[in-house]
Amino acid sequence: MNENKKLDEAKYFLEIMKSQKMKRKDFENNLSAFLTSSRSVFQYAQKECKTISGGQTWYDKKVNSNQVIKFLKDKRDLNIHSEPLKTQAEHFIESTATIYVSGTATVTDKDGNIISQSEFGQKAPKINSNITKASIIYRFNDWSGKEEIITLCELYIEEIEKFLDEGKKLKFIMVKIVIQMLVRCNNIKAY
Repeated sequence: MNENKKLDEAKYFLEIMKSQKMKRKDFENNLSAFLTSSRSVFQYAQKECKTISGGQTWYDKKVNSNQVIKFLKDKRDLNIHSEPLKTQAEHFIESTATIYVSGTATVTDKDGNIISQSEFGQKAPKINSNITKASIIYRFNDWSGKEEIITLCELYIEEIEKFLDEGKKLKFIMVKIVIQMLVRCNNIKAY
C-alpha cells in the first residue's frame, strides 16, 4: 500500500520533470524528489520482505542485479547523504534561415567566347534567421548506457512496477496489509 503511494509520487515528479526541462533548477529539484519517492518504494518493500522467510534474499537479488534500479537507488543515496545531484545538460537548437543568392550566369562557346550573360537572383541586405525549436536533455555522466535522464527514469518506473508485481505474486510484499485487513474484519487479535 505504501509502495503504491510512493510510486504514484514518483510518477508525478517524473511528469513535472518532463514539463520543466527548459528550467534546469526546477528539473533537478524534481529529479531529486523523484529519486527520493521512488527509493521509498524499495525501502517500504524491504521492511516487508525481511519479515518473511526468503524475502530479504529475493529483495537483495532483485535490487542489486538490476542495473537501472541499482544505479538510481545509489544516485538517491548519494544525493541525500553525500552531495547534490550532478547532471550534464545538452542543448539543441533548430533554426530556419532565408538566404538570398545572386550572381551572373555566363554562356561561352567552345573557344571561351562569351555568347550571353545574365544576372539572376536578388541582392538582400541581410539574412533572416529564426530559432524554431530549442530543447535540452540531461544525462548522468557516470551512467554507462545511452539513455538520458528522462528515459532512464521511465525505465526505472517500469522496473519498479515489475519488482512490485513479482513481490506480490511471491507474497513478499503487501502481505502484512492483507493480514491487518483480515484482523480488522474478523476482530481477531494479532500477535
